[in-house]
Amino acid sequence: MSAALLVGLINGFLISRLKLDALITTLAALILWRGIAQVVGDGKLVPFVNPTFEALGKGYLGSIPIQVVIAAVAIAGAFFCIRSTLFGRHIVAVGGNEEAARLAGIRAERVKYIVYIISALLAGVAGLVETARLGMGDPSKIGVNAEFDAIAAVVVGGTPFSGGRANIPGTVVGALLMQVISTSFNMLLIPFTWSLVLKSVIILFAIFLQRPREV
Repeated sequence: MSAALLVGLINGFLISRLKLDALITTLAALILWRGIAQVVGDGKLVPFVNPTFEALGKGYLGSIPIQVVIAAVAIAGAFFCIRSTLFGRHIVAVGGNEEAARLAGIRAERVKYIVYIISALLAGVAGLVETARLGMGDPSKIGVNAEFDAIAAVVVGGTPFSGGRANIPGTVVGALLMQVISTSFNMLLIPFTWSLVLKSVIILFAIFLQRPREV
């Protein structure tokens, strides 16, 4: 989690202070840190046995998997933040029009810093859960194409790339849809690569529906 916090701080600095493109910067960071992880792990699987840690991915709270509980807490927190807090309104405002938000007195750079820190920490939690579920570390495989599913979930869920609106329930539905597609292809013994093709088509169609309309 400390490493995730460091990534969030660096991304926040590069994007909010140095004004680098957000998408390119985060993709470059993904490649950079995955490469560093592979160097640390020497490109090999790193198995481990730690029942307490593995409970994050395999344990249950009553009859509910702990990973589902973690996801539910994250979703509820995001929904409450966006809908019921001043900071959430600032996030939407900065995403919609950063310059207008700044002129309205919002500290846009600070908002972006905090958003990238939160994003990195949540990614760190997801990485811990997935590692605990598999019982091993594998930087070359774990999380591959996860960014693609995340983008698809957000776009299909109704949050536009242009910003200014956030649809948390829609994003959850989009994420479930992406998982259903992957699971269905696996159960039907269809090559995984075809699921990527279908997801790409879905993303393009969602962006097409969100395109600006000419008056």
